[in-house]
Amino acid sequence: MICENRGGKTRRETTSYRPTVGCGKKKRFRRTAAAVLLLLSLLASSLAGCTYGGSSENTTDGVKMTTPHDADGEPDTDYSLGYKKGMILPDEMPVLRIDTADGAAVNSKTEYVSGSASLDEQTGRFCFSERGLSVRCRGNWTYWGTGYAKKSYRLKFDSKVNLLGIERGASKNWVLLANFADRSLVRTAAAFAAAGVATGIGYVPSSAWVRLILNGRDLGIYQLCGQTQIGKWRIDISDDPETVDSDYLIELDSRAKLSEGTGGDCFEAGGRKFVIKNDAFHPDSAAFLKEYFGRVFAALKSGDEEEIRSLIDIDSFTDMYILQEFVKNLDVGWSSFYLVKKAGGKLYLTCPWDMDLGFGNYGAYGGDSPDGLFVGNPDYAGTDNANPLFSALCGCDFFINQKVPERFSQIGGQMRDAAIAEIERLYAAYADEFEDNFRIWQVLGSRVDPCPFAVWSIDSVGGNVGFLVDFINRRYGYLAEYFALPEEPSDGFADAPVRSVPPYESCKKTAV
Repeated sequence: MICENRGGKTRRETTSYRPTVGCGKKKRFRRTAAAVLLLLSLLASSLAGCTYGGSSENTTDGVKMTTPHDADGEPDTDYSLGYKKGMILPDEMPVLRIDTADGAAVNSKTEYVSGSASLDEQTGRFCFSERGLSVRCRGNWTYWGTGYAKKSYRLKFDSKVNLLGIERGASKNWVLLANFADRSLVRTAAAFAAAGVATGIGYVPSSAWVRLILNGRDLGIYQLCGQTQIGKWRIDISDDPETVDSDYLIELDSRAKLSEGTGGDCFEAGGRKFVIKNDAFHPDSAAFLKEYFGRVFAALKSGDEEEIRSLIDIDSFTDMYILQEFVKNLDVGWSSFYLVKKAGGKLYLTCPWDMDLGFGNYGAYGGDSPDGLFVGNPDYAGTDNANPLFSALCGCDFFINQKVPERFSQIGGQMRDAAIAEIERLYAAYADEFEDNFRIWQVLGSRVDPCPFAVWSIDSVGGNVGFLVDFINRRYGYLAEYFALPEEPSDGFADAPVRSVPPYESCKKTAV
């Protein structure tokens, strides 16, 4: 059943989530408020008859999601610091200071600048001083886009470190996301939280929040994440350049330059460019993967369920489709879309990324409306932002009319609740810091492309957060009705059990 598309043309009234408290009590109030908001979210989910949250570790045939541990990479059962997802956050946001050699400017996305970093956080557990690193800008639209003054950064430390303990072990490569186009600052964090309940997705990034001081200048609030890469604590697959049928990490990247010849790292399939992200790979890897992807697209075109299942992991494709459709991520077919090809095995989807233009923050293809399909909309197939894998898969009856509705009935409500709980947790703890960010970057209420008027015209952080929560609720409502199950559903999703938190493990979300 297709719901009426309201178009999202009219600006909605938004609700501010900013706490109103007396001076000197703000932080104590926010810690209490965060706990209350999370409790209310759980209670609301329970009353509605759904599961909420769950363990934060996933596995799908060797593609593993890692979860926050301590700085040495060891599990910590008494982890009270609070950078771990789901915890009440500490009173003060950590401060990351980066000083480049001789104060050199950081303005290139290809050339690193050497320097050192210091990290201060209130417990002292993850503090360090003058640790050597190199830094450069990163991103595409966020780097080249007109008016995007606040840049994102790629960090490469001289030695491995587990920044704020957000991963299971230490790594050299990290990312600082500016979230400049997202005036709530938390769309990507909300999407990560939603992805965390989708067990078919192998790896979901962890993140934390820092205030960045670069060469003595306060650049505001950044989202700290691990770099998307093959690694023991990240996308845990092998990397064997001696064998062509090896494990591969692949990115759909429309901006890439084709290099399909011997030794090339980029190939084209389904009208899109795909890039091999392994540090080293066989000279014939691009040709090998191009042939495999050709078989995948041929199977999808034929609609042969048995052949499709032999080539792709249908569980990971189902969970990733639901996530991307829920977020209404308009970059799903353009870039930052990651796949894993297992040696001698299937194609998987992993590592959701680049969600700052999701949840109503894009003005084309109906992106500003909580109604309507995007990823699975045949009207958008072939457009610049359409994902050819999903466009073809959504033409298969067993997928769009069976697998997706069954799985959505299991995790759709959990995704909504997890996303909203993460927004409330972050805003309850860091409302002042978020406001500070926009005192530095005075862009609230001003236009930024490609965001729609209904978003960029909101002139407060609280209003932006209110819009986001409202959009998530409306988006879930539309999809719950669209994917409403028939009276007698089939056996359902067999290979990726839904995680749950007692005492809600036996509950099931009903469509609204």
